[in-house]
Amino acid sequence: MCGKIFKWVVVAIGFLSTLGASTGQTRDNYAAVLTVLYSDVEIQRAGTAIWLSLSPDSVAPFGEGDTLRTGPEGRAYLSFSQLAEVLVLPETRFTLSSYAETEANRLQLSVSLEGLMVQRLMPDTVVDTYHLQTDRMSMMRSPQWVAVWAFDGQPTVVAVEEGTAILTTTAGEFEVGVQEAVRIDLSSNTDVIQLQPPLNAARVESDLTGCPGSITTVGFNDVNVRVGPGISYTPIGSVVDGAMIPLMGISASGRWYRIQLLSGYGWIEASLVSHRCQNLPVLPDNRIEENLGLREVNATERALLRPFFGAPDVDPFVYITLNNSEGILFD
Repeated sequence: MCGKIFKWVVVAIGFLSTLGASTGQTRDNYAAVLTVLYSDVEIQRAGTAIWLSLSPDSVAPFGEGDTLRTGPEGRAYLSFSQLAEVLVLPETRFTLSSYAETEANRLQLSVSLEGLMVQRLMPDTVVDTYHLQTDRMSMMRSPQWVAVWAFDGQPTVVAVEEGTAILTTTAGEFEVGVQEAVRIDLSSNTDVIQLQPPLNAARVESDLTGCPGSITTVGFNDVNVRVGPGISYTPIGSVVDGAMIPLMGISASGRWYRIQLLSGYGWIEASLVSHRCQNLPVLPDNRIEENLGLREVNATERALLRPFFGAPDVDPFVYITLNNSEGILFD
C-alpha cells in the first residue's frame, strides 16, 4: 500500500505545481488535494469568475475561497492533509470558506454546501472549529462520519454514522448522534430519528412521511418498479408479492403509486397495492425520478458510501458500475 501511496503523491505534487502556478494557488496556501473521480467537474478559484473544467483522474490544489461544482455525473474527492476526507457527489456545489491546521492533527474548517457530500474525519483528528452552512441549517460541530443532502427545493437531511453533530435551524439547536438522522423540511420543521443503515435521505423521508402498503398480486412472484408513473417508463427494480412498501404519493391519474425503494424512489401500479392511506401527495403523470446513480465507483468511494448506501450488491441504484482500482489510499 505504501508504494501505491508514494506513487500517487509524486504524481499529485507534479500536477499541483503546474496547475497551482497557472491558477494562483501555491503549495503554501492550498488546503486540500482535489482528485476528479468522474467527468463533469469544475473549479472556480477564489476571487475569480471563471470556471475551470477538470478532466477525469486529474489532481488539483484546493484552497480557501475555492468552489467545486459537479454536474449530473461528476464526482470529486478532497483530502485535507490526511486529517479529513470529503466525497463530493453529483449536482453539488462545495465552497471552502476557511481552513487552518492549528497544530498536529488539529484543524479548523468552514464550508458551504448545495447538494450531496460524505465527510469523514481521520481517527486522530481534532476539530477546534467547524462550520458547515446550507440553505436551511448550520452545523457547528462535525461528527466523525456524516452525509449531508442539501438540494434546492428538497428537505435537508443529515445522517451520522460516527460521532455527534450539533446543528442549528430556525427551530433551534439539535444534536444528532450515531445512526441518527435529522430532516429539515421546506418550512424548516425539524425531526430527528434513529435509523439502521443504510442511512440515506430516501429512507429518512419514507420513515417520516411514508404510508405503509403491501404488494398483492395474482399469479406473479414480483412486480416491476418503474422510473415514472406509466407502463412506458423504464423498469428500475422490482418488489416481491406480499412485500411491505412505503407509499410516498399517487399519480394525478390515480393509477400509480410512488414508493421508496432502496436509496431512491419509483412507481408501481396502484391495482397491485393494498393500503389504508389517505391524502397521499398527488404528483404529475409525467414525473420521472432522478435517483442517484454512480459509474466506475472505486474502493475509496465504496468505503465512504457504505454506511449510507450499503454495499454494491445491496443497492444497484447507486452502484451502476464499479472500478476495481483502490482509489486514494491512506497509510
